[in-house]
Amino acid sequence: MPIVCMNCGAALHRKSEHYCSEKCAELYAQAGPDDLPKFLSKWKLRKQKEQDDPIAAIRNRTRKKSNDLVKQGRITRDTCVVCGEKEVLIHHEDYDNPFGVIWLCDLHHKEYHEGRIGLFKNRLWWNPKRLVPRSARHILENDKKLQRKYGVITAAIHAEK
Repeated sequence: MPIVCMNCGAALHRKSEHYCSEKCAELYAQAGPDDLPKFLSKWKLRKQKEQDDPIAAIRNRTRKKSNDLVKQGRITRDTCVVCGEKEVLIHHEDYDNPFGVIWLCDLHHKEYHEGRIGLFKNRLWWNPKRLVPRSARHILENDKKLQRKYGVITAAIHAEK
């Protein structure tokens, strides 16, 4: 995901993932190919992804539920399990359980997802199979597009039957 405007290199507009302004988006579209991203708000992009991928919608609902539980005080914010940093992100290993969170700082969250570090004395390593909650695996059985996207999962689904 870009961190600067695709057209001019300026800081991104707070509602866009690609451009600093609608004007820059229009200028870039005039000069570039037809398949360029439009100036869509992050909310619209997220909704578009959820329509294309119902599994992403489940993950987003779990994230929202976890954030609500933190605000209600039912989940206590902790420090990064690797370094003790106080500025942390919620990480889910199981999207069926909004209470099951691991607290990671931004750096260690990225390193974990890149497979460069393990957690809990290397007993837990990143596994993309956990992106699909067990409760949503039936969705993959009939959707070829999603099977290609989550291709590493399909063999596991048939093995569990």
